[in-house]
Amino acid sequence: MAARTVPPRAGLAVFLACTAVAAWLAWPSRNVHGNPGLETLRASCRTTGKVTARLYEGNGGATTSYWYTVTLEGDALGRERQVFFAYAFPQVVGIDCAGDAVIVRGDTLSRRIEPAAFSTLRETPMQFWSGKETTIASQPRASLTVVAAAVTALGGLAVLLKTRVNRADRNRNAG
Repeated sequence: MAARTVPPRAGLAVFLACTAVAAWLAWPSRNVHGNPGLETLRASCRTTGKVTARLYEGNGGATTSYWYTVTLEGDALGRERQVFFAYAFPQVVGIDCAGDAVIVRGDTLSRRIEPAAFSTLRETPMQFWSGKETTIASQPRASLTVVAAAVTALGGLAVLLKTRVNRADRNRNAG
């Protein structure tokens, strides 16, 4: 039985598709916690430093509590990233931009976020879980996503290399 070969164009198409999927998997969400697909924009403001702050309210349905996400947009890449997260409470009722700072207003809380803290909070947001402030570096899902992206990209590369080897073998056998 003869070995099947993959046409070069098909190999390139598979490689490009795998690379696109890998990039999509590896590109970070705006949130570390919460699900952007279940969030509704409640308020936004812009600092004098041209950073846009947004307050989202999340609702996962009857079996979960509401959550609140505050994001900032305006880093070097223009990405929107979560800087504040609260699950259940404190309930966040609004945000204000005061000069270059952002103020998060809650029913039992008021936090002023200064520009010096923006980059740190983009990596590890300020977090409240049922009223308790905590620090959880990142979701394990983020690490798994990077691994899945790498495996997908390597799979696409393997198909591309196989098509190149097949082409070289055919050229050698034809000559």
